[in-house]
Amino acid sequence: MIKTASSLHIRSFASLKSAENKLFVYLLNKDDAAKNIQLNIQNRKIKSVVQAWELVGQNSDDVHPVWEKRRAGNENNHVQLKGTSITVIEY
Repeated sequence: MIKTASSLHIRSFASLKSAENKLFVYLLNKDDAAKNIQLNIQNRKIKSVVQAWELVGQNSDDVHPVWEKRRAGNENNHVQLKGTSITVIEY
């Protein structure tokens, strides 16, 4: 695991798979509202997003959320998080 900073409604985690030079960022939006955030990744040059996925439901009471694939590419470290969601990004 890699040290990250979080806020009241947005939780962040990161892990590095050194052997494959892969960085994974995990973002949890605990708020019902969508949030726009900017990732500040230090000590690592990010070329583009390899893949990104979101676990989302209708609302916080949804017991059947689904995984949705997000568009991969260079997001300039700006990420829009859907309300009550988990986002996983592979760099």
